[in-house]
Amino acid sequence: MTDRPAIFEADFVDLAFKPGLKVARVSFDLPIEYAASFLQAFGAPDRVSPVKCAIARLMDKAPTEAAPKEQDKPRRHLKEMPLSQQCALMCSDPRFIEWLGCETEAEATEVIKSKLRIQSRRELDGHSFDAATSWKAIHTSFELGEAYIR
Repeated sequence: MTDRPAIFEADFVDLAFKPGLKVARVSFDLPIEYAASFLQAFGAPDRVSPVKCAIARLMDKAPTEAAPKEQDKPRRHLKEMPLSQQCALMCSDPRFIEWLGCETEAEATEVIKSKLRIQSRRELDGHSFDAATSWKAIHTSFELGEAYIR
């Protein structure tokens, strides 16, 4: 056994309470290829001279380089998004849902599609000038705090 600090990655697998000893026994699974190094660092277990240890929770593995991190993506302002995305985001906003007099996102979506006379919010992106204009008017009314007219 050495007196130097040693760190090993292991999986927490069991917890057993030992009331007679007034302790909780914590079990970890260590990959077999590290067993010899572990025994060299900690020695064989015995109750006469226990080895003091610290336990730390490790973070899950970092995402791969291919997946961009959320903080690396530039946030776009709502006005910079296509109208269909604006509408989808607004229909998920609890304040907008309440303003429409709805209770759910799905209900708000259906109310908007009915009001705009469209089958899909994608139609707002260049397919229907009237629907796009009406959506902008509804969204502006909401932003200005005006009452929703059914």
